Amino acid sequence: MSSIYLVDYYSNTIKSVVHQITVIPKIIFLLFVLFSVVISKSLFNLILIFFVIAFLIVIAQLPLLKILKWSLYSAFFASLFAVSQIQYGLLPFQTMLKAIDAALLMLFVVCTTPYPALFSLFGKISTILANVFFMTYRFFFLIIDEIQTKVMVLKIRGGYVGGPIKTLKNIGSTIGRLFIHSIERSEKLYDIMIIRGYRGVMFSRTTFRFRLFDLLLIGFGVLIFLIAIIL
Repeated sequence: MSSIYLVDYYSNTIKSVVHQITVIPKIIFLLFVLFSVVISKSLFNLILIFFVIAFLIVIAQLPLLKILKWSLYSAFFASLFAVSQIQYGLLPFQTMLKAIDAALLMLFVVCTTPYPALFSLFGKISTILANVFFMTYRFFFLIIDEIQTKVMVLKIRGGYVGGPIKTLKNIGSTIGRLFIHSIERSEKLYDIMIIRGYRGVMFSRTTFRFRLFDLLLIGFGVLIFLIAIIL
């Protein structure tokens, strides 16, 4: 089953306490924790955020190992930047962990919130913003499937043999082809959505009434943000 269908399945089928939290508290929680990841200069704090999000994923009855696997794809791209920071001690690890934490956080939100409710909320702010987030959400998992296919083909064709220089050359060529295919796929995806009636607007009911668990999740996000500032 494709990753994007699994995300839709998790967000619409599982009935955990976290899934019952309305979309607005989840967005507020996401913003607080995302700001914490961005401003954090402590490796300990980034590790703490990682375990907090992992704990919430378990509470939400989501498959932790699969979600972690998806989040590691962001570490692959972050590693390209982290290589230039090797001379700065723990900074490369912080860079990669920030990417993983941010990806894990986004996956936690989209796997516990049906996407019409999520993107219709952004649509109340800006239609363009809602379109950007929606297309990014759909395309992210298509990219994951594409990477898995490319890696498998690279192994079958002996792309990891011939020494490190040859391997790096093959990986670079694969990334280049992936980039070109990504552009082509994004254009085809948009054309398919237009044919199926998509007109740039997401319609959904959004509940603005806060309940106990909604407030608890917001308080949790504020606490993480305060810890990030202190540390």
